Amino acid sequence: MLISGVLKPGEALSRRGLAGQLGMSALPVAEALQRLEAEELVESRSRVGTRVRTARQEEMLGYYEVREALEVHCARLAAKRAGMPAPEEFRLQAKSVDESYASSPDPDDPSFNPKEHRFQAHQQHLSLHLALARETGCRELVEALRRAFLLTREWLSDVIQDGPGHPPRYHQDLVEAIFSGDPDTAERAVRGHVGLGRREVEERLRTVLAGVTEQVRDGHQVWKRNASRTVLKSG
Repeated sequence: MLISGVLKPGEALSRRGLAGQLGMSALPVAEALQRLEAEELVESRSRVGTRVRTARQEEMLGYYEVREALEVHCARLAAKRAGMPAPEEFRLQAKSVDESYASSPDPDDPSFNPKEHRFQAHQQHLSLHLALARETGCRELVEALRRAFLLTREWLSDVIQDGPGHPPRYHQDLVEAIFSGDPDTAERAVRGHVGLGRREVEERLRTVLAGVTEQVRDGHQVWKRNASRTVLKSG
């Protein structure tokens, strides 16, 4: 629900409400929320409750720096271990990701769900990058990259909709570079790949945060007006 954008940044989370939606008791929901808080995806405050965490722009870009460092290291290690050409399974997986991002289902189709479409594309994207990271043979690197991915791209699925699109062979070229056997070639490809995603999200995040700030300002004015009316009525 977080990754797919069903729950939006700043949205309040009720343990009982979530338990009812998921058809389970409140205890496993509470445990899940604790894990999500440790992952920095939700936050809890006294007298406020639990909410979906809203990232600051500088924080989000910092996560991208972490992701780039991890992916570059993974790519260099994988390139040293890999041999040419790229295994067919990676080629097919990369092609599927490229096609998923490039596809444009008919918006007039009543069965078309844009959020679900983006979610599936993001999931395929994450699976490919983690599969490439596994080529390093280091489980800890894979887990660190998974978390970095989660904090940068996946929870922004509602922010990055209707992006400019990627080059036709965006992920296929990345796979070929990593399996070139040359760590320097792999590193250049990964830096360009992550850099494009960071610039895309940075631009959209700037626009979205400006809108959120305006909404907060408007909401504050409404609160002040309502408070004034209450005082006038009570007087």
